Amino acid sequence: MENEKQLIIGIGDAGNNSIVRLRKIRLDGFGFLAINHDAKFMTGMGRVKKLLVKKADTFSKTEILYLKKEFDRVAKVVILVGLGGRTGSALTPKAIRIVHKCGINVLAILTYPFPLEKSRVPKADLAISKIKKTGCEVILRKNGDLVGKYPDVPMTTAFRLMDEELGAVLRSRV
Repeated sequence: MENEKQLIIGIGDAGNNSIVRLRKIRLDGFGFLAINHDAKFMTGMGRVKKLLVKKADTFSKTEILYLKKEFDRVAKVVILVGLGGRTGSALTPKAIRIVHKCGINVLAILTYPFPLEKSRVPKADLAISKIKKTGCEVILRKNGDLVGKYPDVPMTTAFRLMDEELGAVLRSRV
């Protein structure tokens, strides 16, 4: 495949936030695509490709065609998503199936809700189940582990440090 690269897709607010942080650490050989239902949220993302979806739980035919075009010349897709909300939990399994239909491998990096976000846990568990059925490679990160790993820093810093670790993992897989 000519011009092989890896595409990092952030789905929903948490996935989009991860993209913003990862872009700051400059990952060579990676492209970025943000997918969200919230136009206002996406305006602060800077220069990154964006797909504003009409519905938070499904892709339209036009959106699917756009995604397939983005997957041209892509060797691997990494999907970043925070689970338990509406957009990421609903769209991630569907996005993985679209990528697989294009013959591309997917690494899904899923972030599980904080323990105090009890109302998000059932939706997160359901999304994990659907994602695992797609057969893609899965890495599960738990927000609850951040507090123990980075006890003396603000949460925004802990998220940044977690994404810097993720960047190192992705660099090692290129």
